[in-house]
Amino acid sequence: MAAVRENILTDTVARDKFLEGVVSLDNTSSGFTAQDAFEFLSRAVPNLQMAGINQELSIYDLFVLWHVVAMSIPLPPGNAAHSGPIFLPWHRMYLIRLEEQIQAVLEDDTFGLPYWDWAADGELPVGQQWRADLWSRDYLGESHNNVQSGLLGQMRVRLWQSPDTGVLHSVQPRLISRRAGLDNRFRALPQRDHVTSSLNEPDYDRAPWSRNSALRGHRNHLEG
Repeated sequence: MAAVRENILTDTVARDKFLEGVVSLDNTSSGFTAQDAFEFLSRAVPNLQMAGINQELSIYDLFVLWHVVAMSIPLPPGNAAHSGPIFLPWHRMYLIRLEEQIQAVLEDDTFGLPYWDWAADGELPVGQQWRADLWSRDYLGESHNNVQSGLLGQMRVRLWQSPDTGVLHSVQPRLISRRAGLDNRFRALPQRDHVTSSLNEPDYDRAPWSRNSALRGHRNHLEG
């Protein structure tokens, strides 16, 4: 049976399986240490810098590492994950691989990653958007800087990237960091009109295939 993606805010079964699966990935060893990963990647990704203790990584940690690595690979006009035509296909592949790993730990090949209709929450007053149900203990957990409630509050991750230097640190297991609604650059969610406008773009992308394409093209409009 093919995986079906359900709305996380209206399907509690999909929500519960997702949360269980992510926590399970965090509790499943990848078989790699941080040093193993750095030695393997350093030849191909010279911009990647790692420091800190030699911590054993979970499968969830590898997904963190994978995204950091993609952001460290220059691929003009952006990098290997963002700010160019690769944005959507790269993230689609990333989420499919995450879905496959959750299916494996749940032993359920029908599991589909649930989706969040963020434009629906974008219709709320700005002051309420970051207090919507998704950010409650029953979903992704309450957080001001670190997630400390709900199932995700049980997780401990072992990587941290400095926002100042970009260096990826292997650290003692720590809480998930999340600053939803606290970053002054992103104070409000997109609304339904923004989604409609993006979907109505006739072209996937346009020259110069970067953020300088302004809002022309679906990819750049969607990426913001």
